[in-house]
Formats: sequence, C-alpha cells, structure tokens
Amino acid sequence: MTAEKVQIVEENAQTYGLNVTLDAIGLPKSTWYYWKNQKVDYEEKYAHLRQPLIEVLRENSAYGYRRIAPELKDLGHPAGETVLRRVLRMWDLSLQRWAGRPKPSVPRRILAKDGAGMNLVAKMDKPMPLQVLYTDFTTIRYADGGKKAYLMPLVDDATKWVVGWAVGFRPNTELALEALSMAADGCRTQVTDPPENPGRFKTEENLTLVGKLSA
Repeated sequence: MTAEKVQIVEENAQTYGLNVTLDAIGLPKSTWYYWKNQKVDYEEKYAHLRQPLIEVLRENSAYGYRRIAPELKDLGHPAGETVLRRVLRMWDLSLQRWAGRPKPSVPRRILAKDGAGMNLVAKMDKPMPLQVLYTDFTTIRYADGGKKAYLMPLVDDATKWVVGWAVGFRPNTELALEALSMAADGCRTQVTDPPENPGRFKTEENLTLVGKLSA
C-alpha cells in the first residue's frame, strides 16, 4: 500500500504542496524520501531499457512482459521478467497496451468543432487575479489505500491562490457547490488581502481536511 501512497503524493504534491498531501494520506516524510530515492536508483540502473521498450510496444502494443522479454533480447537488451514488470509500471508503459481511445463526449465534440471561438482563456493575454479559476476532482486514498475521498480545489490562475475547496466521499454536484460556496466567501472577505502563501491551504483548513479523512 505504501507504493500507492507514494504515487498519490507524486501526482498531487506540486498542486497542493508536499506537506499537505503527506498529511492527508498519512505518509511520513521520511518514508516518502526513502521511496523516492529508491525509485531514482532503480530508474537510473535500468534507464537503458526505456527506449527499446517503447520501440517494442510501438510495434506490438498488446505484448505483456513475457512476450516483451525475447524481443528485448533480440535487440541486445536482455532483462528478467521481474525487472520488466517493475519498469513497465514505473514508466507507465503498461498503459499503452490497454488504454483505448474513448468515444468523445458531447461537450468534447462541441469543443472540437467550435473550440477556437469558445475558449475564452486562450484569448486572454494575461488573466487578472480571480479572472480564471482551474479545478478538478482529485482522488485521495487513505486507511492504507482501503478508503478514498475526493478533493475539489479552485485555484486562481494568476496568483495560484486556492480560493476555495471541498472534500467529500463522492465527486458530485454537491461537493462542487460546496467548493464554489467557499470560493465565493473567500473572494468577498479576502480579495483585498490574499494569503502570504497562495499555493497552500491555510493551517485551519489543513486540520479540517486531515480530520475529515481520519474520521
């Protein structure tokens, strides 16, 4: 389960801050750095396999590690099955074998047809503070990976200030409205005095997030 937590931290630390993400999923910082260093050492050791693997998968996208092994050997890069399984996961190359192209949704088809005229952000030279907000649902696993919650932050493009956020157990409209409500309150009360560290949650908010996930 530790490997899954490390992956979650890698995916979210840049957006929400390393300390916030580590606290939210209950991963000690010492464990995080140990796994990171171990991964770097392993990746450097087998870096020579990356390009040959990509070439094999480009020609044989349905191959698993057992069929990849002889192909690599023919290319002059022999590798054991254990090594192949690990580097395929580490470099996300296994996804190439199974991920198909999804059918475009109605909004995606509309954007593909008239996207140039509908993308208001693309027309802005430099968005002003609170003019453009970015958001998405982020999955946070906890309790040794056995449970999960969803975090929805609203991040200001210009200042990287987390204007509002909400955490819950379902990525639904109710959670989105809760985040929007916090953002509206925050804009009314703090628009003239943004936080000193706009890319991070406030301490009180950190405690609330961790408390909800621990409940």
